[in-house]
Amino acid sequence: MTSTAEPLLYALSVEPRSARAGETVRIEFRTRNHGTQDSPSGTVTFALGAGLEALDATEAGVEPVAPGEFVVAAIRARVAVPVEDGSRVAVRAALHLPGTVLETNVCAVTVHGRAILDGPASGTFVERIDAATVRVRAVVTNEGDGPARGVQVVVPAPIGCAHADGAGAALLERERLDPGERADLAFEARIVAPVAEIRADAAVVRFGGGRRVALAARDAIALEPDVAVPDVVLTPSRRRVDLAVDVRNEGWVDARDVRVRITLPSGLRLAGGSIVVDGVAVDERPRARRASTRAAASSQVAHVERDAGAHAIAIVIGAAPARSTVRVALSVAVPAGFPAGVVVVELGAHRIEAPFEPSHVRELRLRVIGEPRTGAPGEMLRVAAQVVNAGDVPEIVTIGIGEPVAGGSEAASRTLSPGAVALVELGVCVPEDAMDECTFAPAVVVRDTGGERARAVLAVMVRDRAWLAADVPEAALPPVEIDIPAMVHAAVYAPDRVVGGAPFSVKLDIDVEDAVDRLAVAVPVTPGCTYVPGSTLLDGRAVLDRIERPSPDATAPAASRSPLEGDGLSLRGVPAGSRITVAWSLIADATRGDAFDVTAEIAMNGERRSITPVTVTACERDAFAARPAGLPYHVDACTIGPAAAASPLPDPPSVSLDADDADDARHEPAIAHELFPSDAAGASEIPRANELPRANKIAFEMRLDAARVDEISRLLHGMRGGGLVAHLFAVRFFFPDAAGTADAGVSGALDAVRGAVRDLFNRLFVKLRIPGFGVTADDLDDPALRTALVTLFERLLDAAPDRIAFEESP
Repeated sequence: MTSTAEPLLYALSVEPRSARAGETVRIEFRTRNHGTQDSPSGTVTFALGAGLEALDATEAGVEPVAPGEFVVAAIRARVAVPVEDGSRVAVRAALHLPGTVLETNVCAVTVHGRAILDGPASGTFVERIDAATVRVRAVVTNEGDGPARGVQVVVPAPIGCAHADGAGAALLERERLDPGERADLAFEARIVAPVAEIRADAAVVRFGGGRRVALAARDAIALEPDVAVPDVVLTPSRRRVDLAVDVRNEGWVDARDVRVRITLPSGLRLAGGSIVVDGVAVDERPRARRASTRAAASSQVAHVERDAGAHAIAIVIGAAPARSTVRVALSVAVPAGFPAGVVVVELGAHRIEAPFEPSHVRELRLRVIGEPRTGAPGEMLRVAAQVVNAGDVPEIVTIGIGEPVAGGSEAASRTLSPGAVALVELGVCVPEDAMDECTFAPAVVVRDTGGERARAVLAVMVRDRAWLAADVPEAALPPVEIDIPAMVHAAVYAPDRVVGGAPFSVKLDIDVEDAVDRLAVAVPVTPGCTYVPGSTLLDGRAVLDRIERPSPDATAPAASRSPLEGDGLSLRGVPAGSRITVAWSLIADATRGDAFDVTAEIAMNGERRSITPVTVTACERDAFAARPAGLPYHVDACTIGPAAAASPLPDPPSVSLDADDADDARHEPAIAHELFPSDAAGASEIPRANELPRANKIAFEMRLDAARVDEISRLLHGMRGGGLVAHLFAVRFFFPDAAGTADAGVSGALDAVRGAVRDLFNRLFVKLRIPGFGVTADDLDDPALRTALVTLFERLLDAAPDRIAFEESP
């Protein structure tokens, strides 16, 4: 140190030269004594710029130091909070000596700071207000060490919700948000669409002139189904009660396995095949039986569980969509004379008792048997009267002659239960003053306590002189057979407007009030329509079609006809009060656009009667409408080559359908096998064992007639939105189990399908392993797989109707 005053000492340093808010820096004054004498005592004062807080005293005394030694003074300072990012805080010092002050150089501390707006203290929250309203709240806390400028908080309404005031996303703007400072944004939203849970996971925060961070959803509301009290409507009639139960799901998510339990009064029975859920008939067979039919099990949306001991059934709905109503409808057969009853409907915690009273009919039918044609004045005539109680309640009646006549008349009292018949014989006297050639018209009257119920007027010609009569031997007359016409009502139901080229359903309801010995049901061929093979149902049970085999020399394949054609179906011993339901499907001609009539005929004890037709109009034309996938086909022949030349030929295999499987014949192919084709030239043309590629070679021959080829073609090329399941379902009907193909083109197409299916399921497997991802119906509709399947079907159709050869897979 020299004794000469210098205007500036480069003796000040700061470590570190850059720091974050809240960190500590060390400011050091250090200078060497360059003189030849000890330095005098003095004081070092430090000057800190705005943004630094001194942790030690800013004045430090220094002792004398020898020549060549250093004068050292140091203090600690902390960077203040908050300080703008990139700020430079100046630091200076001065050495005060007796008689002089020496200034030091200026040092600068660079301050670095960062705003954190997406930390643990920030996020979105959702709170429930009522069944249709939620409150969305966003919290933004600056957890960094620097302020945030130009803060914008944008919170859209959660998925499935809309802003209560109709606005778009909620917006909150703050010019500055210092560390530790918090900003809140809240608004109400209405639930407008079904969604599994409500979470505000689309909120973002913009700040700092371009920075953008997302706010995490800290909680969510899991929505639940809300099955309300069902609406029960009973519509009683004479022989049945129609029940409709509206299951309302007022929640915002689907309700699964909704159980509707219906308890019927004792003595009532459920009408077979009458259970319908949203217009779809429900299979009422036991679940074990229903599981054996793959097609039925895959499309079933509801099933029935019976409780015979309690006269109850439970209809389990697979899924009740959110904010919608599912209607469960069924019919109950009511016997004659059944009193009022109560149907109990239970749905979860809701229990509804619906009383009903059948519409009882009181009807008496009077018929005079053996009415006398002539009578002499004063003669007592005998009249046989038959009274039938065709109503539903017991009747106590008196049968007699209506008007008083000379000589009096007889009367008889009877108690008739529903369906009972009373035959009484009455006497009526012709008046003495009746004139010849006049008509005597007595009336047979049936009365009860309320008055007259039925009347039959006779017409008797009065003869008061002798007439010549031929003397002929008496002949025994045949007994009079009492034949009361049976009461049978029938009606045909079909849609008013259909799409040409697409199948539609027709239903025939037959109500049999009186017992019928023989009832025939026939359906004439409907012009402009084609019958759908295998679609005839009788009380929900499938009825096999009639297969017309051509003559041996004919080349046309076997034809499938409706069992209702011609004489139709014959039902014997039909009891009174039966409801018979016959259903079948037709396809309107796609080239026609006019109206046609659908009708049916019934025959009771040999008397045929036509039913009022229903007019159906083909309003549209769709030549490639989607068809049912269960198209029937037949394997006509099967050739089996022996394993060795000396080996005996095996017995021909055969497949037959048992009576219990007749219900499922519509879903499985009818297969007939032969050892060798009937047109084989001889034993010399049978392939030898060493000529076969391998032992047990089996060649299948599939014959497709022109109509079936057209049906399959429309199914494949007209399929829109069928997806993977529909394509694979169609492949199942082309190939036998455990069989491949020897055709090169078909083999290549099969390999392409196999690769496409493998690739599809590999992608689905990878996607399912990613958290938060799921598989939807769109994932299964793979374009590559669809193209491969269509190509395969085209290869198969190119070979029809001649043959397609298959080889048994190893």
